[in-house]
Amino acid sequence: MRKVFDRPTRWTLNAFFLRRATKRKPEATVERKDAPRGRHYLEVEERGGTRPKTGIERLIIGNVAYEDHIEAVVPARGARLNAHGNLPAGQIQRALSNIGAQQDRAQNSTDGSRKRSARAARYFVPRPGQLSPGVWKRQGKRLTKFLSFTDRLPRYGARFDMEGHGRIVAAREMPGRMRAAIRKAFSTAR
Repeated sequence: MRKVFDRPTRWTLNAFFLRRATKRKPEATVERKDAPRGRHYLEVEERGGTRPKTGIERLIIGNVAYEDHIEAVVPARGARLNAHGNLPAGQIQRALSNIGAQQDRAQNSTDGSRKRSARAARYFVPRPGQLSPGVWKRQGKRLTKFLSFTDRLPRYGARFDMEGHGRIVAAREMPGRMRAAIRKAFSTAR
C-alpha cells in the first residue's frame, strides 16, 4: 500500500487485520476492517469508478443555499494540505461552521462568535457569478479558494487489486510458513 498510494495515512495502512490459524481452526484470513460511515475510499481505489459522496459534500449540498448544481467538493489549489495530502480536519470544521453547513446547528458560527474572533480567517460561499464556485477563505484583505464545487463526481481508475495482491503474497509465503507452523504444532502436541 505504501508503493501504490501517495503518502497513505495510518488509517489506510491499518485497514486490514490477520485472523490467525489455530489447531482447531487451521485457516488464516486477512480481512478488511469494517469501514465507518463515509470511509469508502479503498473500495473505489480497488475497483475504480465514480466515488460516492463524502460527508463534507453531503453537508454542503444539504445545508448551504447555492443556486448552481453541486455534485462534488474538492480541495482548491489555494488549500493547505497536511503531510498526507489531505485537508486538515480543523480547517474543514471551521469552514463548515462559517458557511453554516454543520449538521448540528449549534456548531455553526454566529455573529457573536465572529466578533469574538475578529482576526480569524472567514470562510464563505460567494453568489454565482461573483467568484468561481466553491468555498473561499478571507484573511484580512487576502482571498484564497479553499474548496472547489464541481458538477461531476470524480472518477478513479482501478489502482490496487487487494485480493490479487493477497493471493500472490500467500502463494509466495504459504509453503515455508506452513512447514514452520506444522513443525511447531507437532512439537507442542501432547
